Amino acid sequence: MKDATLAIDAGGTTFKSALVGDDAEILPDSSMQVASHSDGAADEILAAYHDITRTALEYAGAHGLTIAGLGVATPGPFDYERGASLMTHKFQAIRGLPLRDRFRAPGLLPADAPIVFVQDVHAFLLGEHWGGAARGIADVAAITVGTGLGFGVMKDGRVLDNGKGGPHRVVFDLPYGDGILEDRVSRRGIIAAYRRRSPEADLDVVDIAAKARGGDVAAAEVFAETGAILGRELAGVLSEYAISDVVFGGQISRSFDLFGPRFQKTLSRMGQTVRAARGGNLEFAALLGAARALKS
Repeated sequence: MKDATLAIDAGGTTFKSALVGDDAEILPDSSMQVASHSDGAADEILAAYHDITRTALEYAGAHGLTIAGLGVATPGPFDYERGASLMTHKFQAIRGLPLRDRFRAPGLLPADAPIVFVQDVHAFLLGEHWGGAARGIADVAAITVGTGLGFGVMKDGRVLDNGKGGPHRVVFDLPYGDGILEDRVSRRGIIAAYRRRSPEADLDVVDIAAKARGGDVAAAEVFAETGAILGRELAGVLSEYAISDVVFGGQISRSFDLFGPRFQKTLSRMGQTVRAARGGNLEFAALLGAARALKS
């Protein structure tokens, strides 16, 4: 039988999953998503995990596959070694609960199935390195921009962490203005910046991006300013790690064409040559990375 890895991207709204082959391949028709019930009871959250696992086992059986293990991409705070969430803003009902044994319950994965938990930005970076825009680049950083701001770094083909699976360097809370960098470089920050220019507007980031592409000067300025801020504030971090390649992830990276050029131009003006690109596999990168972590 051919082996495949079950990968789960454990987001606060949905759990996405797929079976991943040995060549960074998402197996056809194996992807699915279910509501994560992150604000619900423990039984609801665990049922979502179990539904994904059972569906994957059914797929494997129907296609003559063996599930070789499970990789889970998850945000923090999280105890990646124990496999236990430490979050209080979501998944509070399973806080501190070791999850590995929950995947090895009767009718789910075998008792000896390897299971790894990977910080979500690290999973994105691993996935892009294995089968995306960072393929073949030994030293590369990932910047994810969405509801929050994430940062990961790879040197010599290995993701750096804090020794416990968490980020080697945190950037979301770098001082900026009267608050932190994430207050400006995130979904809420971009929305607030546009509202300051157009007080009557009540638009989400995707709508602001559409207006920018349609010629709205204020919207275009907001994204260009976002790129400039990222360049200025992260120049020192990128220099510290001697990084000259950056891949962007997160939902807001879909607007890379609006902020990416200014990000690179700002760094260039500061004497740093950085090649930046939008992730090449935004939909599945975290799943690929979770699977890749199991093979590392």
